Amino acid sequence: MVELSRQLAPQGDFRVHDLADPLDWLDDKQFDLVLLALVLEHVDDRRATLAELRRVLKETGALVVSFQHPTATWLSHGGSYFDTTLIEDKWSLGWDVQYWRTSLEQTSEEICDAGFLIERIVEPLPTEEVATIDTETYETLLSKPGFIAMRLVPR
Repeated sequence: MVELSRQLAPQGDFRVHDLADPLDWLDDKQFDLVLLALVLEHVDDRRATLAELRRVLKETGALVVSFQHPTATWLSHGGSYFDTTLIEDKWSLGWDVQYWRTSLEQTSEEICDAGFLIERIVEPLPTEEVATIDTETYETLLSKPGFIAMRLVPR
């Protein structure tokens, strides 16, 4: 994705970074908006990562996060919804993927502990275009949540 981004926007500054490490090349309160799309569930220490993103965000800024809906992963993998579980999955392209399934309450606690308030929660429905690509997935996402997005602001 970084290589594709560099091709599409050669003027940009794109980096590969392990979110377990501090964003030490970034100054405090540098950004108006940070987007963390479908990443948070793959991070082991989510509190530390969120706190680091809070550090680089201006007081008037916002962090937008999206992740797999905790209900969706619970429906897919079973077990107790309230247990924090490391899921090991094989995705459609044959990728072996690990991610954390946590309850919405746990995720909210991590967000608050990092210095954020949840300003808005969205549980998006699929667009009609998805029906032309994958009818089964479209029908499923109309009745069962797949993703959740939140706009977080510094508290």
